[in-house]
Amino acid sequence: EIKFDIKHCGQIERCAVVGEKHSHEWMTKVGTMFFPKATMKYFDVSEQDAAWEWTVEGLSAEGSCGCGCSE
Repeated sequence: EIKFDIKHCGQIERCAVVGEKHSHEWMTKVGTMFFPKATMKYFDVSEQDAAWEWTVEGLSAEGSCGCGCSE
């Protein structure tokens, strides 16, 4: 995970953190230090579908991840 973070931290625009503990919400706020260009948002585990919708909101149709692959 750290290798990915270092290599791609400047390419991540949005990051949805889904969890069920107060610590997950807190870590979302800390995460903005590692991903300064990204908008990070915490979602409760019951809001998983909303988290996915928020993450891909506004992306082009080239792929669900926005990188042009066929995911």
